[in-house]
Amino acid sequence: MPHATPIGLTGEHYEDTVPDTLDLAERAALGLNYFMGMTEPDLDHEMYFHAQFDQSSPPVLTTHITSLGACQAKALEAIAFLRTMTGSTKGVEQEARMVEMMSGMLGDDGLLWVDGSAPANLGCRSRSDSPWSTDRAGWHGQ
Repeated sequence: MPHATPIGLTGEHYEDTVPDTLDLAERAALGLNYFMGMTEPDLDHEMYFHAQFDQSSPPVLTTHITSLGACQAKALEAIAFLRTMTGSTKGVEQEARMVEMMSGMLGDDGLLWVDGSAPANLGCRSRSDSPWSTDRAGWHGQ
């Protein structure tokens, strides 16, 4: 067996006091709070996916058609995991509305269809030449 030489450690070494625990359930509760705070009740609890800080005063949050079809289902999955970690029932009615909205977009063909007139598409529908003015299937994943 070949002889292995220990690798020397370089850099500065010091001692410090750090918390002895990382409360993952507490961190998960913060994540759940984030997801529950990023939906718009007037839009069937679509999530905001875009913020404009430099083009409007005051800053605004907006929904987006691509994010609705591609990302909101992933957020629902994360919410389920966060709920498992925390045992929290915070926002369960809100989550149920999100599930209803998302399941209502599921077509008979198994694809997730985003209606071209969906509220998330409002910014795109204002342009007559927008390719987003018709229904789109969410066939991609990330």
